[in-house]
Amino acid sequence: MREHSKRCPGGTPDTAIHRRHRRNLVAAAASTVEEAVGGEGIAGLVNNAGIGEAWPLEVFRRQFEVNVFGHLVVTQAFLPLIRAATGRIVNVASVGGRTLCPSVAPSAPPGARSSP
Repeated sequence: MREHSKRCPGGTPDTAIHRRHRRNLVAAAASTVEEAVGGEGIAGLVNNAGIGEAWPLEVFRRQFEVNVFGHLVVTQAFLPLIRAATGRIVNVASVGGRTLCPSVAPSAPPGARSSP
């Protein structure tokens, strides 16, 4: 396992494998939707995935992967379908994002502010 970790620049083997697997699942979902709607595209996409964990650091990284990069991967996969229908993208964020605490930073949307 350690030897394999050295060959995985994207992180631990577990992380690298899961990241590829998730991208494949998202691509398959986008393909299935494209087959169903054809050239009409889709009216909208709601990114509502999110988790709220903080520590230890590996859990923190996983949360960032889901809450930030997960939204990007899904949006990129469905973007051609959204553009075809001049659709909308809605990103749902945690209500905890209104105030930013160091332990929950990855669940906060960009532009969140620290509490006074």
